[in-house]
This record gives sequence, structure tokens and C-alpha cells, in this order.
Amino acid sequence: MLKLRGHHLLCLNFFKGEGYNRNFVDNLRKVLDKAKREEFYIAIGSDDICIACSHLKDSQLPLPKPSGFEEGAC
Repeated sequence: MLKLRGHHLLCLNFFKGEGYNRNFVDNLRKVLDKAKREEFYIAIGSDDICIACSHLKDSQLPLPKPSGFEEGAC
């Protein structure tokens, strides 16, 4: 069963294969093909698309700090 982050459901609908490295594009095409035929579940954290991301370190993607917010303001 595929493991997908929620926002990747949107990414899959608009994917054109441009602007990414070859490994990432090849993996995303495979995931897109599987998503058409298999069930998937929504995951928190890295998923079957993230595994080919060059920014993935120790199964984690770096999270950007929200702009306009001071640290500890929440």
C-alpha cells in the first residue's frame, strides 16, 4: 500500500516532470502509476515520494520556518 503525505495528493495531479532531478522524477512517475491502481494511506512525515528527494536526511525533510513569525510566539 502506498504511503502519501496529504499535500502530495495535489502534487500528483499537477506533476509534469520538470524542475526535479532524474531520480526524483522517475520515482514520482512510478508512484503516480501505482496510485492509479493501488490503495494508499495518508502519512505524516516522509512518504513514498519523499524517499527520492535529495533534501531527505535521516528519513526527515527540513521544515521551513514560517516567515513573519517570531520563534516561540505560539
